[in-house]
Amino acid sequence: MKRFITLKGLKLALTESFLPFLIFLIALFFILLEVDQYIERSRNTLIIPMSDRDTEEDFISQKIKLSGPANNKLEKINRYIETRQLTKAINGIKRLKPDLRQSEEVQLTLAFSYYKINRLKKSLAILKALPNKDSSRLHFNLGLVYGKNPKTYDLAIQSFKTYLRKNQYSYEGHFNLALNYIKKKDYSEADQTLLKAIQLSSGKRKARAYYQLGLSYKKNKHIEEAENIFYKSIKLDPKLLKARVQWANIIIRENPSKGLKEFKKVIRLDSKYIHAYYLLGIYFFQQDKVSRALYYLNQGLQQNPNSLKIRSYMGFIYLKTKELNNAKKVYEQLVLEYPQNELYRFNLGRVYYNLEDYPKAIKEYNRILTLNKKNYKAIVNLGVTYAMMEQYKKAIHYYTQALNIKSDSVKTYYNLGMLYKKTKSYSLAQSFFQKAINLKQSYPKAFYNMASIYYTLKQEDKAIHSYEQTIKLDNKYFFAYRDLAKIYEAKSDYRKLVEVLKRGISQTGHSNLQNRLASFYDRKGEYDKAMKIYKDVLSSPKESLMATIGIARVYLKLKDYKKSEEYIAKYIYSKPKNAEARYIYMVSLFHLGKKKESLKQIRIIEKLEPAYRDTNTYKIRLTH
Repeated sequence: MKRFITLKGLKLALTESFLPFLIFLIALFFILLEVDQYIERSRNTLIIPMSDRDTEEDFISQKIKLSGPANNKLEKINRYIETRQLTKAINGIKRLKPDLRQSEEVQLTLAFSYYKINRLKKSLAILKALPNKDSSRLHFNLGLVYGKNPKTYDLAIQSFKTYLRKNQYSYEGHFNLALNYIKKKDYSEADQTLLKAIQLSSGKRKARAYYQLGLSYKKNKHIEEAENIFYKSIKLDPKLLKARVQWANIIIRENPSKGLKEFKKVIRLDSKYIHAYYLLGIYFFQQDKVSRALYYLNQGLQQNPNSLKIRSYMGFIYLKTKELNNAKKVYEQLVLEYPQNELYRFNLGRVYYNLEDYPKAIKEYNRILTLNKKNYKAIVNLGVTYAMMEQYKKAIHYYTQALNIKSDSVKTYYNLGMLYKKTKSYSLAQSFFQKAINLKQSYPKAFYNMASIYYTLKQEDKAIHSYEQTIKLDNKYFFAYRDLAKIYEAKSDYRKLVEVLKRGISQTGHSNLQNRLASFYDRKGEYDKAMKIYKDVLSSPKESLMATIGIARVYLKLKDYKKSEEYIAKYIYSKPKNAEARYIYMVSLFHLGKKKESLKQIRIIEKLEPAYRDTNTYKIRLTH
């Protein structure tokens, strides 16, 4: 049977068999294109996390490139590198034949792979063992590895400079050199180097260089310049979120609505960009808008429940706002997950300290010292905690340890002085106060405590001199006026007493000094002066019990028993166990003819202080 090909039959065949095949080929082409683009993106965006969650650009040619026929194993290793499967790349290199594995090209790639997975010692050992010390790629990789350790930033800078001698037009060389200058806080060198990188680049690379230049300006407190540079970075690459979020973080302080709008734009572009939520949390907390800060931080946690910086900052907010149980939950969980983290343990110790769970606080600080025996803050806080527990010898031990680490700490010398003062080792206390003063001449607290020791030792002239020195440094130091007045009162130098009290009142407005001056006038029988001062004190919104009992005492002497009763009744309401107040009340009641109430007050006085003054005379008169 003959078959004839007709137009209709051809059309049917193409429709039923070839067309689906054609669609399949087109789909396959786009899939392969997407994979190719993904690999290309991976090649150009391999990044290294830095301490501030920024990124730095790697050397482009980190793959194995050997002359000769294609090697399937090498191609496979290169694919692993391109797709960031670096452990597989390392294992693949280890399985190569010894002569190939030991070649410089392969060793450089192996060192780079170790570097990328943060095995820096291994990477550095391989690089140092390479025989060709003139290799540009060797110096570049050495710069990357050294740049990971704060102790070797200088070596990183030296390595990148060596690389740039042969590769002066390398964007990557200038870019990474600048990053290490930023790490060293050498911002002027960083700025000049980044400007060279900007000249050598375009598009997204130039945007990244502008971003780093903006960071350099920001860290060097040139905020206006940083704002302009970040904006240039955004113009070149609108999707460079780290530049956009830094720009938003600057402008929100000048224009909150515009800044918040920019932050929200970042979140719309990438809802999982945690740094945006983190910076919003910081901004609103700094503005004392705690609930709003926690709102954005919680939004960030919804996107990434494991975000360390957000969880840690939330714990910090809870600690600062005294939401101690919430802070405790956060830091206990962080310590459970990261037991080697000194900061989490330190903050957990602070939480326990604020909860007055001192043994647990001490336990956390001691655990920090097992990780780092020179952690200054942990040692100081051990001293603080033992001092709160009144274990002064242990407190002194840790403060002394702290001085061995940081010998110029004014506060530590002062605290040691306070501890020796509490243990009545006055000579040692004075020596530490003097050391604090030697380091900081304008330290009124140290002068005040020196004066109080002189006063205790009855060295009145030295005490007066130190109290006056305290006032000279801080003319609002109430305690210095108060104690100086005590000395003059004990010496019966009433002219000086009044002068000091008046000077203290004019500078501090402290009611305690006013009450002391009024009491002096009361004892001298100058009742009008006393009454005026007491009334001035009582006219202020702040309640003063000293003024209340003082004015009641004056009214009693003036025989205005009604007023005396009125004021002393207010005092007794707050201080019911004060025998003097009860006596004034009893006498006032007696003269007002309230015999029953007066007799009741006598019985209360006899219970409070059986030997208090002569109540028997009134008792006899009331019962007969």
